[in-house]
Order: sequence, then C-alpha cells, then structure tokens
Amino acid sequence: MAAPLYKDVSKKATNVLNDDYDFSRKLKIKTKTANGVTFTTEGAMAANKSILAKLGASFVVPQIGGLTVSKLQVTTQGRVIVEADINNALVDNLKVTAKVEDGSRKTNASQVTKLGLEYKQPTYTLTKEFDVTANTASVSALAVVSGVTVGAHGAFNVNKSAVSDYGGALAYNGGDFQVTVATKKSLKTINANFHHQFDANTIYAASIDYDVQTAANALTLGGRYAVDKDTTYLGKVNSDGFVSLAVVQKVTPFLSLTTSAHIDAKHFEGDSHKFGLGLTIEIFASKRVQCAISLTGGGGNVSGEMLGTCGASSTLLEVSLPYYQQSLVEFLNLSPDVVQREVPTRFSFSSQEVSILMAKKSLERARALVPLDDAAKCEDECVGNLIVLALAKAARVDGASLQTALTVHELDTLTEHATEFDDSIPSSLMSTSSSSNSTTTTIALFPNNVILRDMPWKHMLVLPGSFNPVHQGHLEFALAAQRLLQSIDNKVVHTPLFELSLQNADKGALADVADLSRRVRALVDTHNQRVVLTNASLFVDKAALFPSCVFAVGADTAVRLVDLKYYGNDPAKLWLALATISSHKCRFVVAGRLVEGKTTILYKLKLNETLHTLPTIGFNVETFQYKAIEFTAWDIGGQDKLRPLWKYYYQNTDAVIFVVDSNDKHRIQHATDELHRMFGEDELRDSKLLVYANKQDLPNAMSAPDIGAKMDLRSVTKNPWYIQSCSAITNDGLFEGLEWLSKALE
Repeated sequence: MAAPLYKDVSKKATNVLNDDYDFSRKLKIKTKTANGVTFTTEGAMAANKSILAKLGASFVVPQIGGLTVSKLQVTTQGRVIVEADINNALVDNLKVTAKVEDGSRKTNASQVTKLGLEYKQPTYTLTKEFDVTANTASVSALAVVSGVTVGAHGAFNVNKSAVSDYGGALAYNGGDFQVTVATKKSLKTINANFHHQFDANTIYAASIDYDVQTAANALTLGGRYAVDKDTTYLGKVNSDGFVSLAVVQKVTPFLSLTTSAHIDAKHFEGDSHKFGLGLTIEIFASKRVQCAISLTGGGGNVSGEMLGTCGASSTLLEVSLPYYQQSLVEFLNLSPDVVQREVPTRFSFSSQEVSILMAKKSLERARALVPLDDAAKCEDECVGNLIVLALAKAARVDGASLQTALTVHELDTLTEHATEFDDSIPSSLMSTSSSSNSTTTTIALFPNNVILRDMPWKHMLVLPGSFNPVHQGHLEFALAAQRLLQSIDNKVVHTPLFELSLQNADKGALADVADLSRRVRALVDTHNQRVVLTNASLFVDKAALFPSCVFAVGADTAVRLVDLKYYGNDPAKLWLALATISSHKCRFVVAGRLVEGKTTILYKLKLNETLHTLPTIGFNVETFQYKAIEFTAWDIGGQDKLRPLWKYYYQNTDAVIFVVDSNDKHRIQHATDELHRMFGEDELRDSKLLVYANKQDLPNAMSAPDIGAKMDLRSVTKNPWYIQSCSAITNDGLFEGLEWLSKALE
C-alpha cells in the first residue's frame, strides 16, 4: 500500500466529521450504462429556497493510455468542472492529473486550470501542481517511517516571484488510531486531528483549528456508528454550540435515504436550525439481450403483448406456441415412456418439469438462430448471455412461471423454486450474469456441442472461488490484479469475471441451488460484478473454457495448482496439465500474504527493502553479510506438507531464526510445538536460536516477553537464545536481533 498524499494526511478524521451530512433537500440519481459510463444528476434546494442542479459523468478511455475522467460536471449556475488523470503515466506509480473549472459570470466565480503530478511509493509520496490561472507552482512531499508520517508543502507565485504559502504535517498511526498536526497558511493556522476506529462498527474523531494571530480556536467532535450494513448513525458537535445529526439508511440495494439536522444549541429558540433530506437512486443499465420464448396453455395470452412491446424486434428471436398436447409432445421430443410415466411422479403437462424442458428447447433454438460470436456481443465486455424463458400454464400454477436455466421465478408472488441438478445438465455448464436490477437472474446453458474456445474471452481477468460469502478482500484483490496487469500489458484493461465452479475438487458438487443463488446475487446485485458458473473443478479445465485469460488466485490456491493429489499422484499428469494450461496461453496473478513474515524479514536484512512476498513454497536460499559475518540463509516454507522436509536442512546449521506472528494468538501454541520439535533433532543441538516476534506494528500484537513465556523458550535449548520484537514493515528490531546473533556466533 502506498503512503498517503500530503493533502490526505488528515483525511480519515475529516471524512468522519464531514461526510454524509447535507442540510438541503437533495435528489441524486446515479446511472451506470452498459459501456461503463456513470452519469450523476443532482438537484438541491437550500434553506433560502435557492436551487442548484448538477449534471455529471465519469468514465474511462482505455484507448488513451487508460485516461480516467473522474468528473465532468455542469451546473445550472453555468459552471463547468472537468477532472481527469492518467495513472502509471510515463513511469509506474506516476499519475498525471488535470482540473479545469470554468467560472460563471452570474456568480463571479473564478476560472481554475491546474496540472499536477503524483508519485506514490510505500514509504513516501511526492506531489507537484501548477495552477495555470494563478500562475503558482506548489510542491508537497510526505514520508512514513515506523508509523510516523512527516510532510511538507510549499507554493511559489511566479508573478510575484515570492513564496505564497508553506506548511508542514506530522502524524502518528497506531493501527486503530491516528493523530495528526498540520500547519497551514504560512504557519498562521495550526490544525490537529484525532481518528479512532473503536471497533468494526464505531469510529470517532476530533479536530481543532488554532489561529496563531488571534489565538482563536474551533473544536469539533464527532463519530459514526453502523447499526448494520444498511443503517449508519452520525453525530458531531463543535465549540460554537452547533450539533449535527444524520441517519443514512439503505432502503433497497439501489435506494438510499439520508436525514440530517443542524441544531444551534446556544440559540435553541432561534431560527438558525437546518434540516435536510437526501434521496440517492442508483440505476444500472440492463445489457442488450436476445431471447427465444416458448409458451403453452394460458401462457400464450402474453404473446401479443410481448410482440407489441417497443424494442421487441431487436430482442425477440422467436416465440413458439405449441398449444395442443400432442404439439407440445412433438415440440419437446418427448418419448411415450415419459408421457405415460406414473412413477416416481406422474407426468403432467402443467408441471415445472415441462417448463424446464421448454426452457431448454428454447435455448437450443436460440443457439441455432444466433451465431456464437454474435451471442457474445449481447453483453458488455463480451460476457454473453442468452436469456431463455418458458411460461407454463398460468391456470394450473400459482401465477405464471418464468424459467431461467437454473431458477423458476413466480411472477405474481416473486417466490423462487430451485430446479434440480441432474444428469441432463451438460458437463460444460456455463452461465454468466451481470447486474441489471431486474426480477430475473440472467443465466445461460451452453450445450455440449458448443466450442467454448470460440468465445472472445480476451483481456478477461478470471477470479475463481467459492465466494461463500463474497467480501471486500475479493473485490480489492480484483482491483489490485487489474492495476497490475494494466501496468505490464501496455495499459490494456482486463475485465474482472468471478468464476464459481459447481464442481469442487475437494468438496464435491454444489447441489444447493438456493445457496448458489445467494452467492451469485451477492456478487451481481450487491457488488455489481460479473459472474460465470462452470463445472470446471481443475485449472486445466478452466483454461480450456477461458483461453488467453489471466487467472487471479490466492497463495493457497497456487499451492494446490501443483499438488499431486489432484493428478492421481502422477507427476507426468501434473506436467501435462501445466503444459495444457500454457498451450491455452493462460497466465496467473497470485496474491501473497505475509503470514509470519520470515521471507519479508530475510529480504529486509539482505536488501534493506520491504518486499511483498508470497508464502514460501519449498525453500529460498539467500546470502547476505552483516558486519564481518556472511550469512547463508535457507528460507523454508511453513506449510503443513513441507514441515516433514525441514529436517533435511538442519545439517551444519549454526543458528535458527524462527519468526512468530505476534498478532496471531491462536497459532502461538502451534509455533511452540514446532519449535520444540525442531530442537529435539540431533543436528540442531549446537545451534543458536533467535526468535523474531514479528508484526509488532499491529495494534493487538503480543509483546516479546509474553511470547517468550508462552513458548517456554528457556526449555527449548541449552545454547544461547534470544527473542527480539520487530516489524518487517517498519524495520524496527530487525538489525538489533541480527546484532545479538552475530555476537553469539563469534
């Protein structure tokens, strides 16, 4: 994670105290189109009855180096605002920014034109901005060391050939809290902020401004409390006696309501109180679809209405109406054995079974009418669907049934009945879905004879997983992988596609359709993500479905990719599978995790750099020198399956560096057992022991003495041992431990 920009050093506290309060009457409509353009329309009436309306848009132009227009806005006051940036411009981590504001003559607002550069690294950031209108250049710099942030800012007016502004900032981040002190306006104003994440639902903050010249100060205290995922309470009070309260309520997935009140406590009988009501509506445009429809019985009544609907000619491929029973038998190719069946259930023409068969028949007709390449164009970014519907007899069921490939929806009652997964579902089950906020889940089945490699899956970022449940980490991983690929693939944007396999190599088939529907809806409706369902349990099968794609996986999944048990314990089959994946031109992005942090510590000692590493699979060998001693370090992986191999690296070992995650109290006993077992081996009887109590920068980390006591280090070895608290990220304690070890080895 990159260090913050100088302008954002107090952002956490500021957001808590200012975000979501609005004391006007506001309506905001946010619409996202199929091609990724977001339109925002706002209208607000202030307490003085004045009305301000805004129309804005944001979008990405991948053809121009990934240009992002984050704000393109016009107002009823005649003001035009444009904000845009290009990330990773010229070099990695460098962002070029531009902001243009055209002032309105009605309001005498000034024109603004600013060009900027932002360069971010994990421990420092640099910002340079040139205000073309004011002819002023400004530079900001910020560095983070061991949780302490130091920053400085300066501005120079070219017209006056003089410094126009300067200031500085100092902050300390203690994990769940942050304290910031900043000077502004050429040291004329001092601002101090405090931000504390009390628990997962509660945040509070404080801010005080002090005017050096007048000795005046202004204090604000506030907080936020999330009752649940849909309701948040806000409150703040300042030293002038103003109390502000707000409630943010997510009424539906696309509708949010904000109620705010601003009360003058010192003049409670006065008329300076303010009340606001904000309504935000989010609309996501449906994708263009084409469908073939089968109707029978009373369901045939809707055919005329469908055909007369505007746009039907570009959506409907075919409407079939086999009304007479024998006509329906021939339409579905039903055998006499099926029609005359009495057990296990009697066959019925007005059953869900017939509805499902009609849906499958419609799918076959749609696939025959639309070439695969054309079908792929029905969805944004080539994620294609064909919606296949079948309406059963309305007179025989509770409302007309609408059947997609996996779910039957009751149109009148909005209840759902899951269909059974049976042998009739093809082995290459594929379904895709993306947000439409409609009453149906868009799903498609591709029959066995479809060559899926013809699907244009280019530039697709596939994230396999069970997503039970989907969480923020999945979404952040997708964004991180997307940014990484954009930086190495000549700015090409890879579209995330979440893949959920109905077959799991370890857990078997996912047969609970209600559970499957819940997972898909969480991704599609709640998080607006694209989803694909497959029956591909192994990556060699996934690669055949998604040639030329990039798979984004976690470190544990990467380990399973080369686990022989998935290949019948046959190394030849493993190598053949990897070669097959390679032949499909598939690539992998693997997300590492620090775990205990031993590899990070090793590279910190060798290179004095913080590297974000993968868990060690196998072992690494590195050589580094500290003072007069040359260390050859064998970095051995800690996975369960690798631990029996540790003993093969014990011979001629002078010292053992054992890294413990101080923040993981549940694994301390496990680490203790492994350490005692290690030093029970004869090869380590003369070895020194250095224990690093890592991750001391985290708020709930155990202290080194507590860890030493819990691990009973005194009884591990009779040789010299030492436990050192450290942080691989901040560098604290690393070289102190190495200093002890170098002396112990002399």
